Amino acid sequence: MGTETHSTVGRSFRRVARVVNMGGQQSNAPAILATEYRNEPFVRHGRHNLFNEFISALRDNVPAVNTSVDTFAQYIAGLGLEFLDKDGKEIPAAMDKWRELMSHGTSVEDGEDYFLNAVAKDIALVGYAAMEVISGGDGKPAAIHHLDASRLRSGKKDAAGIIQNHYWCSNWELYAKRSKDYPLVTLPSWEAPGFQPKRVLVYKGYHQGIDFLGLPWWLPAITNAEVLSRIPVFNRTQLDTAFRPSFHLHVFTNKDETDLIELDENIEAIFTGQDGKSYAVTTGTPQEGAPVFNKLERGDHAGELGGLEDKYEQIIYKAFGIPPILMGVDVNTGMSGKGLAIEQTLTLFQRTKIAPFQKYITNPAKRAVELCGIPVHECRVKQLTPFDAATDAALKRQSYLRSVFVWEDRMTSGLPITTIDGKDPNPNRSNWDPRMNLLLIEAGSAQANTNEEQDANKDTNKDDPNA
Repeated sequence: MGTETHSTVGRSFRRVARVVNMGGQQSNAPAILATEYRNEPFVRHGRHNLFNEFISALRDNVPAVNTSVDTFAQYIAGLGLEFLDKDGKEIPAAMDKWRELMSHGTSVEDGEDYFLNAVAKDIALVGYAAMEVISGGDGKPAAIHHLDASRLRSGKKDAAGIIQNHYWCSNWELYAKRSKDYPLVTLPSWEAPGFQPKRVLVYKGYHQGIDFLGLPWWLPAITNAEVLSRIPVFNRTQLDTAFRPSFHLHVFTNKDETDLIELDENIEAIFTGQDGKSYAVTTGTPQEGAPVFNKLERGDHAGELGGLEDKYEQIIYKAFGIPPILMGVDVNTGMSGKGLAIEQTLTLFQRTKIAPFQKYITNPAKRAVELCGIPVHECRVKQLTPFDAATDAALKRQSYLRSVFVWEDRMTSGLPITTIDGKDPNPNRSNWDPRMNLLLIEAGSAQANTNEEQDANKDTNKDDPNA
């Protein structure tokens, strides 16, 4: 797919879409049947083993999918890993060992940053992570490489239920026809017994009915993404072939086939496309017969599906679990300010969506460091913060309202603490006005409720002469 030009990517995408079996029962999930194709050592990911290539094509053709994958991957990768002891303090030896496992050459594809971002992109697109673990002579991990999870296929389970091998191919679409040019690479799995100089560790989440590899969690939006991939192609076709005149011209003629082809080409050149004329002038002899004009309905519809694009983009964001506000989409944040809305949304997003997928990286990393003889209590990702809270005035104000009590604010402002008996406030707060012990935001809400009740009473009693 990567070698296709823009003009042919539509055809290539449609070809891949045709060969992918989507479960057979109106399901977006691929057909994964380990008992079929017994002569193949791997389990097909999709009826024709091209499901990952299919969703990769969606990413390449649908801006909302591509942006969602990149954004999700940035949050999953964060700002790097940190290894902590039970007191929450960083373990320098573990950090040094992790950097050593990441630095295994002089390639630009070296180091923690590349590894985390590559694995995070795989998780965001295909729903699972894959990495090669190189063992030293002592059997301990000596290096860890990222492995393109989209081109990995699972081996079948043995009698004990263990997957002994995984299989990797540089191009599964061409493998069946040109297997000599695109051979299978057999890679022992992490669970395989005995010493192996190189193993593949695959980390995936649980999905009912799926025993091999994993699935993207944005499966419900695949159909929407398919539609979005076709709208630009439809618009381009409309612009290239739309017939501008609102009539059909039929000419009686005795010209041969070659002349008719030339006539058709001339009509196409003059009346179709973005520069097509909106009128027609014809000439001929009486013997050729009179031209016949038939009125036609308008045939150019390019750009009329823009509203559908916006709707389906929102569905894709929702399927990924990315709040639209983090994608730059304007949302109504009310009186609290956009900064506060982003902070609250970001916290929920990182805890409920990002953190579970970060385990796909932190758990293998923790296991690798511990196998090197360094105990680790916790491995976690330093979270990405997309904005500087200190520069957001609305956020600072809202934070102050939610963290400062009324009595603290009055003392800071040089105002006395109010009491219920008008006397000086007792140290034990026995005569304090109850509102002094409220947060500022609570006091404001209470006052607003009181005003609403008073307004309601006024409305209720407006006709009462005694009110």
